Amino acid sequence: MSKIKTWPNRLPAELNLQVLEFLSPKDLKLLSFVSHDTYNIALGPLWSHVILEDCRSTRNIEQPDKDHLLLRVKDEHDDTPIVQKLLVLARNPTIASKVKKITHKCHLPPPAIFSDLSHTCFEGWTLSNDWRTLSLLRYALYRMDNLKTLRIINGHRNITAVLLGILLQPHGGGPKLERLWLESCSLAAVGYHCSAHPVQLQTLRFRRMAMEYFPPSFLFSREGSSSRSMFDGAGGEYETPVQLAELNSVVERLIELNAETLRNSCPQQIRCLNEAMYDEIPEATQFLDGLKGKGFTWDDWTQPLPGRSLSEQPFLRIMESTTATLTSLNLDWLMTQPYEMDSNLRKSDDGIQYSFFSGLASLKFPHLRALQLRNTIATSTMLASDIYLLHPTTVHYRKTTMDSSTETKTIDMLEFLERHPKLQVLAWPMDRFFSHLRATDEVLGRSEKVILNLGRRLISLRVDFDFSDRGEWRTDISPNNSRTRRRRFISSFAAHMTKLQTLKMEGGIPQDEKRETLRAIHRSPLENLTLIGVSSPIGNTWGWNGEDVDISDELPHAVFRAVLEAENKESIVEGASAQPPVITQFRAQYGWPPSPPLLHTISLWGSTLKELKLCGYVGSPVFHKPTSITPYMIHHLVHLPRLKNLTISCWLTTYFEHDARDSEIIRFWRDQRESSSTALVVVRHEIVEPVQPTGTLPAVAYQMDYPPPLEIPIINPWHEALHRVYSPLSLATRAHRLIAPHLAPEARARGVDVRISFCLGVETTDIFDFNMVIDNDDEPKSLNGPREEGEHDRWWGKLEARQWF
Repeated sequence: MSKIKTWPNRLPAELNLQVLEFLSPKDLKLLSFVSHDTYNIALGPLWSHVILEDCRSTRNIEQPDKDHLLLRVKDEHDDTPIVQKLLVLARNPTIASKVKKITHKCHLPPPAIFSDLSHTCFEGWTLSNDWRTLSLLRYALYRMDNLKTLRIINGHRNITAVLLGILLQPHGGGPKLERLWLESCSLAAVGYHCSAHPVQLQTLRFRRMAMEYFPPSFLFSREGSSSRSMFDGAGGEYETPVQLAELNSVVERLIELNAETLRNSCPQQIRCLNEAMYDEIPEATQFLDGLKGKGFTWDDWTQPLPGRSLSEQPFLRIMESTTATLTSLNLDWLMTQPYEMDSNLRKSDDGIQYSFFSGLASLKFPHLRALQLRNTIATSTMLASDIYLLHPTTVHYRKTTMDSSTETKTIDMLEFLERHPKLQVLAWPMDRFFSHLRATDEVLGRSEKVILNLGRRLISLRVDFDFSDRGEWRTDISPNNSRTRRRRFISSFAAHMTKLQTLKMEGGIPQDEKRETLRAIHRSPLENLTLIGVSSPIGNTWGWNGEDVDISDELPHAVFRAVLEAENKESIVEGASAQPPVITQFRAQYGWPPSPPLLHTISLWGSTLKELKLCGYVGSPVFHKPTSITPYMIHHLVHLPRLKNLTISCWLTTYFEHDARDSEIIRFWRDQRESSSTALVVVRHEIVEPVQPTGTLPAVAYQMDYPPPLEIPIINPWHEALHRVYSPLSLATRAHRLIAPHLAPEARARGVDVRISFCLGVETTDIFDFNMVIDNDDEPKSLNGPREEGEHDRWWGKLEARQWF
């Protein structure tokens, strides 16, 4: 025990913190109980990140109008966990001083981006509407002297308003925020609390939000006249109470955010829920009562602050206040028309964007290193015409849909780039770098200088294009303006990049344009490559129209009618033995003649590539019965000896006895993951069969050494098939035998983290994946999953790993 007591004092504080980074919050909590010394050293890591998240609960509520009968009431948004944390922080300034990051989020799954998000309004005033909770939050924030990062994700409107009201206002007296992430939260709260006064933000991300105040389709509520079915991100749905509201009512309730308004507008049932919650935390009420004598009450914000009003361009206003310090700006899935509206007076969708980008183009951020616009893969987020990165335009547009008067704006993002020569990270729609019209000589000269500078400085580039439900064609044979702009990007921009370490291409980019973009950047020392689409970037392993696969009964149930062009099997098999290509001078060559698969082009970076993500399900390897061409499509992985991380999408057959079993498979995975023993339970009936592509290979000199073919056993009942075919260990073993023979020996000797991704859910098509390590052993290691994207560790891991925030 004496050694434990003296251990923290034997090492420098910085080294102690590095050691404690490897401990989970649960382990840190246990460590803090050991001694006074370990308590002091564990306190910082334990409270450095505070998560303010509500929960779902049920309570016994007394009914005064029904002879005080107790009624069991469901509270969809119980703030008890939030109040308990805030009370600790408000009462203990030492603990509050340890807080460096706050994440506020709703416990509900995030709205599905292609369906629910565009109809969801985050202005619900019945959530977190007890002024005692908001007062605790305000008081705790004043004590967080070292708070630097704020993330609000699907946040409650009232909490969002208080957080931004203190952290973005010069009068707030709170900590100096450096990093701000706003996602799917109250736009009215943002617009009301954005300030023209300078703030010290260094990184800023706006994600999955509307750019303008739209009439809400529905509001989340603790009690509502109706409920709504929402996708849960795990192949199913959930019901949650909602209510309808008018836009003006939403905005007015925000501006009048004060104790009296909250009390008077609170429905009786929610007031009872609030009282029941605080009855269970009496020390919170006692603490707040004690503050009254010190002049701090929850009634001192009874009137709006002088001169405050809603901003018409809240995102732009925040950016204007950060010009002196901002280093990273991320605009991710900003919606201009969330859903079809009947209002004749709503603003023109194009006008919202023209005003925004015209304002953005006029700003100057002396320290800016990252500009990311990730915004064109859905109809609700698509850029308006005449917005280009390297081609200035003057646009004329109507102020509203029913107003004949027009406004004129000049959008010169080229000048913006000229004012920001130190950019290292860029994301922009692939077809919006250049116009399809010829630029003037003066603009061409300016753009050439900018491109040459970016070619020497950019280390990360992301481009995207509109998704198509049917998948991506091999080549775009129609002469259209979009194709002209995309191909101009390849020849006139990508070909000049010489320092890229990271490239991400997402959306409906034709396969040959992916290939030519890769060939164009051949001089760059690429380390991370991500290709995401509806179709598999590997190529089509299913054959023309899917005729080579035995999943014909599944395809009509898919959410797409897929584009499935035939591969030239002879050239792919023969090309499997080809060495990586050599490019001395790039010249674009479009079309898809008989040739090796795209992985052959990717093998250009054998000496540098460390991370590779190939995401897309149409035509992807069929997991249990890969077709004959599959090993030849992925064999060029052998030319990537430095590979450390590999992600590949596969098609998982979920039909059994002519019925889709997606929900049962998902439930089986989740039950195993949540079992008390382990997520990877090996059941006594489990048998792992070898994996081998079916069919006959063309007669060529180069052949793969593969195990015998796999035949999915016809097992009855379904329970037996579930364990034998879909258990985590069975899936991991099959994935190992599918991928391992094609990895470079050097990579296997070091160990490759492999993630296999599936798409499940007949209607929802949610993503599930499992991770494992493939090394020189014959069995996979470090299995984890299958997990949906919203699974706790998976979701938080992805959030914390976001670069340039």
